[in-house]
Amino acid sequence: MSAHALFPRLELAQNYLQRLTDRPDRALSLFGARQIGKTTFLTGDLARRASAQNLLPIYVDLMAAQHPLEAVNGALRDQLFALKARKLRQTVKSVSALGVGIAMEAPLALPGSADVGQQLQHLFADLLRQPGVGCVLLMLDEVQEVARTGTQGDQAMRAIRALFNQHKVSTKLLLLM
Repeated sequence: MSAHALFPRLELAQNYLQRLTDRPDRALSLFGARQIGKTTFLTGDLARRASAQNLLPIYVDLMAAQHPLEAVNGALRDQLFALKARKLRQTVKSVSALGVGIAMEAPLALPGSADVGQQLQHLFADLLRQPGVGCVLLMLDEVQEVARTGTQGDQAMRAIRALFNQHKVSTKLLLLM
C-alpha cells in the first residue's frame, strides 16, 4: 500500500493550489528530505486536486533527463497527443453518396522551430488551444538535477522562465518546482 493511500494530503494539496491560484505570478517550490513522498504528493494528491479544479496537471521528472527542456517538451507533446486522440478533430471536406467516401480536411500545420526553447512556446500555445484547457499546472520534479546538465540546464531554465513570464499574469500557467 502506498504512503498516499495511508496518509492522503488533500488539505495540503488544496493549500498549495490556493497559493498558486492566489499568486499566479509566483512560482512555488517544494522542498523536503529524500524519500518523504514529494513525488507521490505531486502525482497523487496535487494532480487530483488540480484536475478537480479544472486545471491540467502536467508532471515532469527531471532526475534522469540529459536534456531537461526536451523532457518538458516531451511531456507537453504526450499531453497534446492524449488530448487530440480523445476525438477526431479534423474538418470534413466532402462526402460522396454513390462512391461512398468522406474526405477529411488536413489539420493545420503547427508553428515549428528547431530551437527547443521556441518549441516549448509553440507546444504550450497548442495546449492552450485545446478544448477544455484553461490553465496548466506544470509540476517540475527534481529541478536540482538541471544544474548537473550544464548549458542544457541553463537553456531549460531560461526557456521555462520565459514561458512563465509570458503567462504569469494571464493565469494560464501555474508553476511548481
